[in-house]
Amino acid sequence: MSNNINRPKHYTSHPSGVECIDIIVNFPFGLGCIIKYLWRAGLKSSRVEDLQKAMYYMKRAPLYCVDTVRHDLIKRVLEHENNEVLQKILTQISLGRHHICMTEDMIEALQAQINDLLIEEDE
Repeated sequence: MSNNINRPKHYTSHPSGVECIDIIVNFPFGLGCIIKYLWRAGLKSSRVEDLQKAMYYMKRAPLYCVDTVRHDLIKRVLEHENNEVLQKILTQISLGRHHICMTEDMIEALQAQINDLLIEEDE
């Protein structure tokens, strides 16, 4: 059963069938926030606003350590994910990397997404 507290649609509507919290529950706060905002971009509030929130955390703390990972769930999500930045983050994690780095190309790709959306809004 979906509701705004236990199973909000903006976190359960991923085509993989995986709920966001099942991926991020054991991640450091900032990394969890990045994934959360990329995951729900445009589903709860403005897509631009969600991507800007993800960018905020990417720039604030660009390196995270990850110990506990649900590789099975991440692989399912990667099969259906089309956001380039979220793919790159989850791919690093799925490869068993314990230090997840928000690289300059990730930040540039996310900024490009934001810029494209802002241009679309202006048209």
